[in-house]
Amino acid sequence: MGREFHLTKTRELEIINRVATTVGESLELDVVLDTALTEVMKAMEVNNGGIYLLDESTGLLTVKRHKNFTPQFLKEMGTVSMDQGCTGRAARTKEIFAGYGRPEKKYICSDAERLMGLDCLVAAPILFKGKVIGVLELFAPVSRRLTKKEAELLTSINNQIAIAIENAFSHQALKRALRDSELLLEATQAITSILDINDILHRLVNLASELTHISRAAILLYKPETNELTMASSKGELPEKGTCIAFDNLSVNSRVSLFNGNIVIMDDFSNFSLLLQKSFSSYGIKSFMLVPLIYRKKLLGVLHLDSPGEKHVFDKEEIRLAEGIARQAATAIENAQAYQQQKNIADTLQKSFLPQEVPKIEGFEIGSVYVPASTGAMVGGDFYDFVPLGKNNMAILIGDVSGKGVETASLAGTVRNTIRVLTYENLSPTQVM
Repeated sequence: MGREFHLTKTRELEIINRVATTVGESLELDVVLDTALTEVMKAMEVNNGGIYLLDESTGLLTVKRHKNFTPQFLKEMGTVSMDQGCTGRAARTKEIFAGYGRPEKKYICSDAERLMGLDCLVAAPILFKGKVIGVLELFAPVSRRLTKKEAELLTSINNQIAIAIENAFSHQALKRALRDSELLLEATQAITSILDINDILHRLVNLASELTHISRAAILLYKPETNELTMASSKGELPEKGTCIAFDNLSVNSRVSLFNGNIVIMDDFSNFSLLLQKSFSSYGIKSFMLVPLIYRKKLLGVLHLDSPGEKHVFDKEEIRLAEGIARQAATAIENAQAYQQQKNIADTLQKSFLPQEVPKIEGFEIGSVYVPASTGAMVGGDFYDFVPLGKNNMAILIGDVSGKGVETASLAGTVRNTIRVLTYENLSPTQVM
């Protein structure tokens, strides 16, 4: 057996923090992949490894970054299917593939041994929102086996890598769509660094208008529960924010096209509802382009562009730019909405551990302020409490459980409630602690 890999909780947290920090420093895919692989190999103390990325159009996984793969291995295993080898199995099952505890024959990768003289230590899927985007594969001598603790660490690391890769994908797509635009930096910042949905929509609407040089633009969000489009942000004179338009007021062909992810360009509104035709006339809409905001085959809304008072002929460049903005807008909207949902849950859970009002006690004025150190959508372990102990007597608690997440918050609640119970036993603060 090879030397044992030691992993303390402190070291685990240091590794995760280092990886998250370093891979998040760049939005260029090549840099992200190279940094991620370097950091994870350093963390796992191995010399051979690679990152495969999945091509959704072909269903194949291809090595995009590697260290110390032999030419023979790259030739035979540089691109694999979901049914091929440890890499394919990890992607297909969405689970880490490795041998635990001892070198069992069934876990030994014969291709790796034949082509590199090493065993596949682990093939770990890189998942973003439950979807496989790639696989991280590490190799080591047969005597080195992955422990369950290492597997848990790899899962945490891959979560950070997945976010960085997905951000890099978004950035890469945006660069392609807007490569000749002087507003590229503003677009990137709007999409990658802002989580406020209103701010995102405002910036994207203005960006769409400026880049396409079409004077009027709007983003309308789709509500499947009511089958309506709601005005979320606009540039130029259009119905005010919050105005709802029944989706059925659009023509049948328009609705089908948008649901299928296709652009709608119209200058003939005879197949639209009379109500919508009247609205178009009142706002001087003679022609328009609707670009669907599609995220993973789901319609989130539409980007509307028109030139008031004229029949605008939309050219290929305007369509290309609008499509690029719409793709990024869909990702940004989905991320912002998901963040807000998580933040609402976290805020609600956090508040449930804090007293709803400050008690009154004769001779004292008591106030409390709770300000989280970060604005992230993650509940923490901070808590405080006031426990009445008879007339003019009170216990005041202030505590913090290290970490973030539901487990941490639950532990904070348990500690708070336990201390509450103990204070009623007429124990001193020292005894309670």
